[in-house]
Amino acid sequence: MVARKGMMLGKGSGYKNVIGKDPMVHSQSAKGIKQPQVRYIKPLNLGKVNKLPIQVGVIVPSTNLNKTIPTIQFNKRINETKKFFDKTFGGDTSVKTIGSYWDGKKLIKEKGLLVESSMSIETYNKKKDLIETFIKDKHKEWNQDTILVSVEGQNFIYPYKDYIDNDEKQKQNILVS
Repeated sequence: MVARKGMMLGKGSGYKNVIGKDPMVHSQSAKGIKQPQVRYIKPLNLGKVNKLPIQVGVIVPSTNLNKTIPTIQFNKRINETKKFFDKTFGGDTSVKTIGSYWDGKKLIKEKGLLVESSMSIETYNKKKDLIETFIKDKHKEWNQDTILVSVEGQNFIYPYKDYIDNDEKQKQNILVS
């Protein structure tokens, strides 16, 4: 139960007199600002399973800057990326993508392939440097302006570009559930 100052003494002023654990939350609540709710669910009852809470992915582009590359070259990029993820993390899942961007004059559409792997937190921490090196190497090798990398549902564009939207207020650490 929440304690109230002056409760039962006729000194209270209603709901505004509640002493909360966080005065900011109470202040925001009084203004109608809802607080985020953390909700939990029970996992599937499958017995003993492997828990892989971290998901990392990269989009393999079918272009060299804004020019489409031959299918054989695109397939080579895909196979190299899948091989890296498979050897490093034991497997991958691939999803065809179609992306587009405005180059200042016209809309550029490109096929791509999202290659992603799931892993434990420990494996991610041990092999994070390998992922970073792979992304930096492919950025140069594939002659890309940028590469999109996804970690736990958060997207990052490498390298940083002033003309691309950026959420500087976003915390540096990624929440893992």
